[in-house]
Amino acid sequence: MYKTIYIHAIMTSHNSTYCYSTGLEPSPKGLGRCAHLEQEGTVAKGTDDELWQVSTDRKCRQYWKRITNNGHKSPRTTPRRRSYTASSGGRCPRGKIRNPGTGNCVLRSGAVGQKLRGNTPSRRRTSSRAGKILNPATGYYVLRSGRIGQRILQDRRRLR
Repeated sequence: MYKTIYIHAIMTSHNSTYCYSTGLEPSPKGLGRCAHLEQEGTVAKGTDDELWQVSTDRKCRQYWKRITNNGHKSPRTTPRRRSYTASSGGRCPRGKIRNPGTGNCVLRSGAVGQKLRGNTPSRRRTSSRAGKILNPATGYYVLRSGRIGQRILQDRRRLR
């Protein structure tokens, strides 16, 4: 439930006695520099060898913001999730099938995927009691002694 964080050493900041860091932060905080005691716009190098600048958020809290590429934020390093919609023209991944109504990929084994493939689940019910017979028109079991059960038995006798 909780994420385990391994702290190698908690150290106080060089410019503050109440700003703590683990030393693993990529910003200059990992080197012991707290943003809230620096002036806004101060630039420093972090532990990841990138340049960081002190910025202020809308609640007037100061934080380290990474700057590279002529003052712009560094490009995204994590890949974006792939979208498998009809507008993207991509194929569905393994185990999924395209729903032509919505253009989205759905599981082949799901209810919508089964309907799209034409494999509707059978409506047969297993009979746990003796004295019942399967109605071929509906796929349900009915009593042999009932009106519908008697008709099914008569039809079977005629076919013999």
